[in-house]
Amino acid sequence: MENGRKNFWSADPEKVGTDSKIEKIPAEGLSIKERAVYSSFSMLKDAPLFGPREGNPYNDALGTLKSAKLIPAGTVTYNASHPLRLLFRITGTAAKMVFQSVSFYLIMSVHIFLLTMYYKVGNNHTRSDSTSIESGWPFLRSGTYAGFLGVLTSFCLVFQMTQCYNRFFEQYKACIGAINCAFAFDTALRSLFDDHKFEGSGQIRLELHENALYREHELGHISERSLDRLDGLFGALSAAIATVYEHADMPVPFAVYHLLNIMALGFLMILSYTQVFSSYFYSIIPMFLTVYCTLGIRELANALADPFGSDDTDIPVLDYVSGLHHTCDQLMTIWTVPKPQKGEV
Repeated sequence: MENGRKNFWSADPEKVGTDSKIEKIPAEGLSIKERAVYSSFSMLKDAPLFGPREGNPYNDALGTLKSAKLIPAGTVTYNASHPLRLLFRITGTAAKMVFQSVSFYLIMSVHIFLLTMYYKVGNNHTRSDSTSIESGWPFLRSGTYAGFLGVLTSFCLVFQMTQCYNRFFEQYKACIGAINCAFAFDTALRSLFDDHKFEGSGQIRLELHENALYREHELGHISERSLDRLDGLFGALSAAIATVYEHADMPVPFAVYHLLNIMALGFLMILSYTQVFSSYFYSIIPMFLTVYCTLGIRELANALADPFGSDDTDIPVLDYVSGLHHTCDQLMTIWTVPKPQKGEV
């Protein structure tokens, strides 16, 4: 208290202690615009913008779903200034996807089997494209087969990754757009149906939905301009949600996925054969890296193209919804704007 006045924007000022994160705001001496700016700053001050919010009752239910691996664990944050340390991190990387892929183990097994048969069973020796050795093994020149196909496969996989990355962020922006519109809608309701506007305004605010807006307009509680504003926010919210559904209903065309999959697996199979002749068993190392990178691009592109699921790279939509729900609950029930004094503008 200052000068004996209740100067907190809270439903119960007596319960707001000095350690509260709710900012002290004088009820007198500020214009309506100044109060609005002060209120917005107060709700953001000391808020954990880049981490889980404390005291959110909805996080308990999310924790159960995350433990069961039914939803993403959350956005993976990292410090890019420590690249060597991050090499040994598996969670949230393509390594986890590759090592869970049957294709990886199939191709590496074929390569190791061919190496064993060529060197240990057939007692053959290493050879290059220019070596002339009679052998019962068909010799494929790496430049003719794996070379051209490798360049084509690399170009197509990078193109697929780029398109899927763009698709991922289009869906992410649609999710964030829906959240921003929902918050703006609730903020507008909070300002238009404040507890001091008219009798029962607080209860109406809590029960209000789209159809009720026109009823409140007819009763004279909100102006036509305010109705248009709320309608616009609601329409933008619906459009953002519709964008998410449209992407989900239309995945990457199967023909594109099928062709790229055949191209990648065909290239790796040919490579697993051509690399047998030139490097003895040491070819396992470059073969491992080639298979890992090629399949990693394929698996990561597939995950980014469909970011709504339980993968580590998926968008944590329920985390966003939980935070928005908690914020809107507080916005609708805790904050109470003092009734403007006569003469305020």
